[in-house]
Amino acid sequence: MLFLILSINHCMAQRSKTISVKSLEPKLIAFLITKKEIAPNQIARYTRGENHITITGVINGFLKDDLIDGIYLFSTASSHSKIFYLIIDDSEYKILDLSDERKLKKSIDRTIDFCGKKKYCSDLTKEYISLMVSVYYNINSNPLNRRDKNCSSDLKAKEALVP
Repeated sequence: MLFLILSINHCMAQRSKTISVKSLEPKLIAFLITKKEIAPNQIARYTRGENHITITGVINGFLKDDLIDGIYLFSTASSHSKIFYLIIDDSEYKILDLSDERKLKKSIDRTIDFCGKKKYCSDLTKEYISLMVSVYYNINSNPLNRRDKNCSSDLKAKEALVP
């Protein structure tokens, strides 16, 4: 009986383990290397811990080392770098890749699933999705200019929607 109680406590301790920026950073660095977001001459500096990536809560700007359940932005924080999303959910993490339209759609689906699971209100869910679409069009699709090139021209397309 004592063994069973200890086993249950051990399993519960495993499930409630927090994810810290420090423990997650090497995995995110590896992801950013595969996405060519970290220049080859900078890889050693990141892997030695001399350079760090930035992880910030999307809505609340959360910056503590132990990450709570939620959605975060992460990047190398260098100019012209792409931004990716990160979901922390019950001591697990999912990287949301916003580098092309197909991956954006998949990321939107995962975000909607997460928000539904956490019972977030529709306004918060819309905010997450809206920011995700903004990141894709304003930053990731055009990292040198950081503006949605579709919105920089005349607004005739928008005006055409008005009856």
